[in-house]
Amino acid sequence: IELLPPERKKILLLSAKEELSYKEIAAQLGISINTVKSQMVKAYAFIREHAQVNNNDNNESDKVDILLGSAILFALLSVS
Repeated sequence: IELLPPERKKILLLSAKEELSYKEIAAQLGISINTVKSQMVKAYAFIREHAQVNNNDNNESDKVDILLGSAILFALLSVS
């Protein structure tokens, strides 16, 4: 999650930590709801891609962080 571009990370954190709806995030940041949705999908894809790349690494801590990030994003996308 730390590797995400700043605006994408901000949107993800507003959704996950602050539990804001896409509409609330859009209003707070002055962007469209479709932009929020798009950034969330891109964040999920980014984390999934990095999970696949790091899957061959031996650093278990990184794998756990990536899996947790993926699980959070999957849950967010499932309820939206």
